[in-house]
Amino acid sequence: MDQELEVRIKMHALQMFMQLGVRSVTMDDVARDMAISKKTLYQFVDNKADLVDKAFTYLVDTTIPRVHEIWEAPGNAIDHMFMLDEFMCGMVEAHNPAAKFQLKKYYPATWKKIEEIRFEEFMVTIKTNIAAGKKEGLYRPELNEELIALMYFGKADLIRMCTKHVGYTDARINVSIVLPHSHNLLPLKEFCSKCARCTVTG
Repeated sequence: MDQELEVRIKMHALQMFMQLGVRSVTMDDVARDMAISKKTLYQFVDNKADLVDKAFTYLVDTTIPRVHEIWEAPGNAIDHMFMLDEFMCGMVEAHNPAAKFQLKKYYPATWKKIEEIRFEEFMVTIKTNIAAGKKEGLYRPELNEELIALMYFGKADLIRMCTKHVGYTDARINVSIVLPHSHNLLPLKEFCSKCARCTVTG
């Protein structure tokens, strides 16, 4: 029961942080919104910084297995890249952009830990995908796996910027980073069905 409540606290706090911003949400807010006492809340966390750390660590711990599920799903390397793109777009759309800024500014230790984990995970997964795509004959053999992985690591900010300023919320933005080709401006389904293979292999 205690473990179940702890998970609920982390999930609920994370949702509030993502929707309302990390700085504006107080311990009182979390307790009140969950209909529990502050005394109960403090049985699981020492203070707000501890709650923030546990909530965002929970986000990482639950996101990584979902990314692994994408790589293990049926399909080829391109299919998996599009699945990842759609998954990341969905996460960005659901989150308040201010949460990232506030986490970095007010809780730098948690931010640093999360970014290090995210960097390591994405470097491994994207490089694995590029290597698999080359082996399948879908990606150009000269693609630099390290460079592509680094570009993907920073693409969430690009998605957020494009969503805010021009309204792009689909995987076209992400794919255009890795697969430079004029046909990337086509709708996603048309791109997939008509030119995914020729775009990658040339």
